Amino acid sequence: MDISTSQPGRYRRLIGRRSARHLDRAAGMIAVALLVAVAWPKSTPLPSEQQVRQVIERILARPEYQPPPETFIQRALEFVGRILLRIVSWLLKPLEWLVDRISRATPEMSPSARWLVVGVLSFLLLLLLLHIFYLLAGSFESRRRVRRTGDVSEATQDPLSLVEQAKKIAAAGDYREAVRLLYVAALLRLDRAGLLSYDPSRTNWEYVEALRTNPIAAPFREFTRIADRAMYSSTPVKADDFAQAERLFGKIEVVGA
Repeated sequence: MDISTSQPGRYRRLIGRRSARHLDRAAGMIAVALLVAVAWPKSTPLPSEQQVRQVIERILARPEYQPPPETFIQRALEFVGRILLRIVSWLLKPLEWLVDRISRATPEMSPSARWLVVGVLSFLLLLLLLHIFYLLAGSFESRRRVRRTGDVSEATQDPLSLVEQAKKIAAAGDYREAVRLLYVAALLRLDRAGLLSYDPSRTNWEYVEALRTNPIAAPFREFTRIADRAMYSSTPVKADDFAQAERLFGKIEVVGA
């Protein structure tokens, strides 16, 4: 009987289909050895160990017994898995150090009480890290938001023209842009009146600081809050916000006239 038939492949599929790849070769060798023992003619002496090895190696060298090449996704997942394991190990080191320190400092404390202390301290540490992250994110966000209120082309326009544009845009439902244009119109009006120097590179609150001793400081500060929320916040800007901005613009316009 030819022992290099497809039977080893059948046994291999039965034995090693759901096993890991590193078991496939061992499963194939066992299956081939069993076939050799069963199929070898009784009248013929059993083959030597070297002969069995040669047959097994010849069969297992066939393409169907070779492990499939790893895909890019498999290699990427394995790499990410190794990185995640290292990160988790690195994150757990402070916890291990904390448990060790508490165990040494309080040997009489029960394990449950010790883990309770560790849990509370870990929670406080997590809150501290979140707070630091929040402060850093706020700092970067503030820097990102230090952008121009207007542009050079708007600096040369008539404030009343910007007011009309703001009203048209508001009528179309874009209250966010309408509030911004109204605020730029107020800045230009105050610039024309000599109360401040309009510069698109300046921040809104630099204008507030420039007008801190002026009678319109209070309404202008409130107007700036509305404009900041419209320009830099994701909060929806409604018709009431534009109406309030118009009211504050009227107070500023009287002074700047």
